[in-house]
Amino acid sequence: MKTHRKDFEEFDTNNDGYLTPQELKNTLPDLTSEEIEDFYKVADKNKDELIDWNEYLAAAIEIAPEIEELLKHEELIHAEATEEKPSTSEDTRTHISNLDEDQQVLKDEI
Repeated sequence: MKTHRKDFEEFDTNNDGYLTPQELKNTLPDLTSEEIEDFYKVADKNKDELIDWNEYLAAAIEIAPEIEELLKHEELIHAEATEEKPSTSEDTRTHISNLDEDQQVLKDEI
């Protein structure tokens, strides 16, 4: 959960405890407007156009399986391109482990 908290604080550039679409765009300039909009559809549960910590964490956990699938797909593409055997990097395993821990913390809080 520390990783998600650190990310949230990095994205929250004005330190008000909320993420705006503009803050995400400023800190993650490679994201398209559509990607930010898609994230808000998942994360902004109360539809106030702000994402607080609880909404951010819940969304990160909710989309974790999708991220894991994308990572696996990218690894397979890389393996095919370089004719290497696919493997999961330590960073990917650590990130997935952190997501699992965060999911358990959220379940415990509920």
